[in-house]
Amino acid sequence: MDNSTEGVTLLTQYVKNVIEVVASLNHGTDALLTITKGYDLSDIYEHIPMRLYNEVCDWVEQNLDDEVIIQVGESIGDTIYDMLVVNYIIEVKSSVMEIIAGVNIAASTTIKDPKERGWKIIKVEERHIVLQRTQTFNSKLQLGLLKGLVQRCIFVKEDSVSVNYLKEVSKGEEFDEYLITWESSI
Repeated sequence: MDNSTEGVTLLTQYVKNVIEVVASLNHGTDALLTITKGYDLSDIYEHIPMRLYNEVCDWVEQNLDDEVIIQVGESIGDTIYDMLVVNYIIEVKSSVMEIIAGVNIAASTTIKDPKERGWKIIKVEERHIVLQRTQTFNSKLQLGLLKGLVQRCIFVKEDSVSVNYLKEVSKGEEFDEYLITWESSI
C-alpha cells in the first residue's frame, strides 16, 4: 500500500470528530490539542493535511484502547452518512450497497488526494460486502466507521452489523480488507 500523504488533505471535520469523541469520554484532549496546535479547526469545511489526521488517530490508537478508536470511527461514519444524505448522494431509504457506494463519493469529495486513493469494493453478496482500504486512514478506526455507516441503513436489523478484517497491512498484506456483514430488518 502506498502510505504517502504528500499533497493529501481532508476536511477538518474529521479531526474535530476525533477530538469530540475523545473529549466526551474524558480522555487526553490536551494531547490532541497539542498535536493540532497551529491549525485552525474552526471551519469544518477547510482542508488540513492527512498527515495531521493520521497523527491524531495514531495517538488515540496508541494511548487509548481499541474501543475508543472504534467509537471515533462510528462517529465519523455517522458524520459521513449525514453528509451523504444532506448532499442528496443517498437517501434515508438507501440500501447498504448505496451507502457503501456513497463512501467512495465521500472519500473523493472530502479528501483531496493526487493519487485518488480511498476505497475499492472487492465483493458484494447478499448481506455482506468486502471493501479494500487504499488510503492511509487509520486501519482500526475504519472498523467503526464502516459499522457506523451500515447500521444507519433502515433495512439493517439493529445491532446486527459486524465488521472484521479479512486482510491486514499490519500482518504483511498489501492492503486492509474488511468484511461487512449484517442481518436484514425486513
